[in-house]
Amino acid sequence: MAEIWNGTAWSVMFMPSPGHNNQPLAIACPAADNCITVGDDISSLTQVALGEAWNGTKWTILSTPSPSASYMTALNGVSCSAAGACTAVGNWFHYNTGRIRTLAEVWNGTAWSIQASANPTSSVDSGFGGVSCLAASGCTAVGSYSDTNRGPDLTLAEHRG
Repeated sequence: MAEIWNGTAWSVMFMPSPGHNNQPLAIACPAADNCITVGDDISSLTQVALGEAWNGTKWTILSTPSPSASYMTALNGVSCSAAGACTAVGNWFHYNTGRIRTLAEVWNGTAWSIQASANPTSSVDSGFGGVSCLAASGCTAVGSYSDTNRGPDLTLAEHRG
């Protein structure tokens, strides 16, 4: 579900749902007629990343890639430095290793592409929860990871730019 504020009241907007459980988790609007929302969708017992775009009139589902060997993928945060220059972050479950890894994807106005993101060497599980971008090439993502000692989660921050 999405809602739009007209200066006086909120109105419900229709958002298409590709699967059974569409969960938009974050939104960025570089212009009044240009918004990107990201999250996840559970479809056929698989969790996949979800991206949708608002063009001022309607929402459209965007094809979001998943890393190879992924079982569950989610995008938890998005930031746009300008229309057509967005970065989304989240995490994915690596089917072969059984570990959760960080995920970063870039929207160029036409398509999403996966970007390399580091995971701490000692991490068992790691993921991003949010991102902020001041320029297309300057983003900082934050999240957490657990180390090989399985202690409490530790802070994780990465910068691109």
